[in-house]
Amino acid sequence: MTTSVEAPVREEYGGIDFIDTQSIAIEESQLSGLDIAVGEQRYEGVRASLAQPITDPERNVSLRVGATKGEETEIGMIRDLGELSGEQRQLVERELSKRYFLHVVHKIVGVKEKYGFLYFEAETSKGYRKFAVRYEYNRVQEYSEHGRVILDTDDNRYIIPDLRLLRSEERKAFTRYIYW
Repeated sequence: MTTSVEAPVREEYGGIDFIDTQSIAIEESQLSGLDIAVGEQRYEGVRASLAQPITDPERNVSLRVGATKGEETEIGMIRDLGELSGEQRQLVERELSKRYFLHVVHKIVGVKEKYGFLYFEAETSKGYRKFAVRYEYNRVQEYSEHGRVILDTDDNRYIIPDLRLLRSEERKAFTRYIYW
């Protein structure tokens, strides 16, 4: 006997639900994430993520709840962090900082290739760092016409705003391995 299981019907996309920041209450959760009330509805363990983490880290913050990524549902989006009160903004920014660890590269000290990985030494906005990157084309992406974002093995982001601003030997060390 064969039984057929129907595929779940996908709901049609209904657009972005922006949250009225005047009707939101944000508190630090006792467990993890944030506790958020929107009007009469209360959510616990809320995580925040950015729609455009590199190019627009102050806008379009998605608030999500759920045990795993597959179970996550979006509560709504905050259009601009500047619309929140100072304390609420700090709580959301602290939650975002757990998810997005960004470094701005000021100087490339060295780059070496070994066993399919690139090993960087760099001076960054967070101090001197050594990090490894899988030597794959998708681990370095365009940031702007002349900038690049490097994703290390832990998915931390290292931003080089403009390759032209690096010293000649730094640029050569970078483009020796990364020419796209």
